[in-house]
Formats: sequence, structure tokens, C-alpha cells
Amino acid sequence: MKKAKYIFLSIITFGIFNVLTKKKAKKLAVNVNDELVVCKTTNVDVNQLVEDLGGISNIVKVDYTISTFKVTVINPNKVNNEIKDKYGFKGTIKSKKVITYLSGDDSQTIATAINNLIKK
Repeated sequence: MKKAKYIFLSIITFGIFNVLTKKKAKKLAVNVNDELVVCKTTNVDVNQLVEDLGGISNIVKVDYTISTFKVTVINPNKVNNEIKDKYGFKGTIKSKKVITYLSGDDSQTIATAINNLIKK
């Protein structure tokens, strides 16, 4: 009889524990972060960066993702090869006319500033 009582109490205890953890998990699962955190300021001098990219006339467009920005240029030979080290970017990927810089969470700020300069 003692063994049956022990088994019954164990089942009840684990059942209550299971119900409580499921409730807590549901509360945590409801919390959703809808906001993308991006850096609103940058330490990069955008005017100097544009000059290192060959000037406004050499830049066709600039696109960005959460951590990179892609610059499409007319003449890739005009682009300064030391941009990565000069501005502290984490990496560079070059194709024929598109150069991708891994800049971190301020990529949107940099790309928007360059695009604003192109539109002027």
C-alpha cells in the first residue's frame, strides 16, 4: 500500500509541475519583439566614405541589410581598397561592381545617408 501511495503522489506532483511549467511557457511565448533595433548614429564620416568610394558620380545605388550595406559602383578601380580598415568594418565582399561591407547595426544609417547624398 505504501508503494502505491508513493507512486500516486509522484504522479500528482509531476502533473502539477507539468501544468505550471506549461502555463509559464505560454506566457513567455506570447511576448514578441516586433521592433528591430538599429543604431541611429554612426562614427563613420559619410562624406569621406563617399569620396573613398570614388565620389558621388561613381555610386549607382546603396542597399542595406541588418548588418551589411552593398554599394553598386560604376568603376570599381576608383574605390579605395583600405575602406575596411579605415572605418573599422568587419569585412568586405567584392564582386564586379558590387562591394558589400559588413558594418554592424549602423549599416542602415550609413546606407540612408549615402542615398540621401546621391539624391541631391
